[in-house]
Amino acid sequence: MALPVSAAPPKTESCCTRNLSRRFAGEGTREGRGDHCGRGVDLIAAEERDAEARHAAESKAQPLCEIANAYLESVKRLRSWRDIESRIRCHIIPRLGHKQIGEITRADVVEFLDGLERKLGLRHQVNRCRETLRAIFAFAIERDQIAVNPILVVAKRKVEPFT
Repeated sequence: MALPVSAAPPKTESCCTRNLSRRFAGEGTREGRGDHCGRGVDLIAAEERDAEARHAAESKAQPLCEIANAYLESVKRLRSWRDIESRIRCHIIPRLGHKQIGEITRADVVEFLDGLERKLGLRHQVNRCRETLRAIFAFAIERDQIAVNPILVVAKRKVEPFT
């Protein structure tokens, strides 16, 4: 017994075309229909949520010196604690410690590293200070005090060996 073969499947209206025809006919709203086709990303709402998260994080922001001290307390168990503490005390806090951590930009970091390298002649401390700053900012991000780490886009400096 052979099944009848039809040339084309029966025409059914998909929910997407049905919703388009309703929308252009002025029937109902996207929220009221409850179908799966209206589940796109609302970019405006997403931007507002991101802005609110940034604002909330920046409102909790503290000066870099306070965050750096909290970071030092968390890394006291490391063998390199004295080196980290020395870099923070001698280089980072005197130049960036007074700024709110949310206000420090990539330009501030580049200016700080350039000053270490050119003005003070500390060629080998530049990347070490960069890594310490990166760790401090990561520490602040974990605690929701900032939203973005400006150090991540600053490249390591190439340092020539002593001659």
